[in-house]
Amino acid sequence: MTVITAIGLLSPLGLDSAETAAALREGVPAALPSETFRRPDGSPWLTAEVPPFAVADYLTPKAFLDRNSALFLAACASALRAGGMDPRTLPYGRAGLVAATVWGGLDTLDLFWADYRNKGPRLVRPLLFPHTYANTAVSLAAMEWALTGEHINIVSDRTAAGQAMCEAAALIREGRADVMLAGGVEALGLSLLRALAEVEPLAAGASAPRLFSHATGVVPSEAGVVVLLEDDAAARARGAAPLARVCAAACAATAEEALERALDQASIPAQTVGFVVVSANGSAADAREAAAVRSVFGRRPPPVTAPLGLCGDLQGATAAFLAACAVLMARGGFLAPIPEQPPCDGLDCVIGAARPCPPGPAVILTTSDSNAVALILDVATRCA
Repeated sequence: MTVITAIGLLSPLGLDSAETAAALREGVPAALPSETFRRPDGSPWLTAEVPPFAVADYLTPKAFLDRNSALFLAACASALRAGGMDPRTLPYGRAGLVAATVWGGLDTLDLFWADYRNKGPRLVRPLLFPHTYANTAVSLAAMEWALTGEHINIVSDRTAAGQAMCEAAALIREGRADVMLAGGVEALGLSLLRALAEVEPLAAGASAPRLFSHATGVVPSEAGVVVLLEDDAAARARGAAPLARVCAAACAATAEEALERALDQASIPAQTVGFVVVSANGSAADAREAAAVRSVFGRRPPPVTAPLGLCGDLQGATAAFLAACAVLMARGGFLAPIPEQPPCDGLDCVIGAARPCPPGPAVILTTSDSNAVALILDVATRCA
């Protein structure tokens, strides 16, 4: 059995698990008119940004580090510290990493291109070029902590971190690794905001959008989120207490198919699920998630919570963040509320105020236009 033994996360809700859990329980949105990023007309973008942090608190000194890599490496460092794990103590090739992103370091790519355009190819800064790739963060992390096992970078859509967790869990289950870091990262910047504005409606005004239907647009956000995955027996042998068991990790073309595959993989009936965490973000994907939950769970679906209603859309980091939230909520005994009352499409949405967390495994669902990932986690304090 694959287990989660630690979480590292930096998001608009906080810089560690304790801050994030408190923010989830409080249910106050982190989306605000940005003081950093302005539209061409001078008005602020509505964003949800990670609070200031000192990357030197997490890493050895670096000659250059863009925000995308800084967020991801800080999350890796947090997870390893929280789990009391030093990959260097493991046999060669037994600790690896699967990272996920949609956009990578767009700001560095733009910076390098501006160098080329303004000064010509002979005078560009060579240091920038290796940081323009989407796999820069995973490579830096592998070198920083001697992760000599498989390290994989997934560049897809907002299901990317879910795909990363699926792959990492499979590597442990198949005996190809003892320890895997898995998660995702997305960093806000003007390049990303302009790109997002080209592909989907973005929220305006001063508050987070309503969810599930009558979408009012997406709030761009950022985060670095990593979970430490281990074989259950190996984790207990080194004295690590699991936070949650990964009962299922399924990828599919649709949300309904992903949920059905995950429940079948976990060998649990739908009615035993305690709660569902969806990736509803104010986009057209919300309706597909709501329909899938109604279809799979029937007339009385379990309570549904949507943490992105508090912190905006995390793009490639979404599924790992939702998994981390599920663990924090279940261990804290509460379900996070959606800040505004949306039309919930017949679902039992947690709205207005936090609600006691019911017993049973947590289902995490992340959906994009072409993919879906469903994870089922059994939190240790509830299933021991």
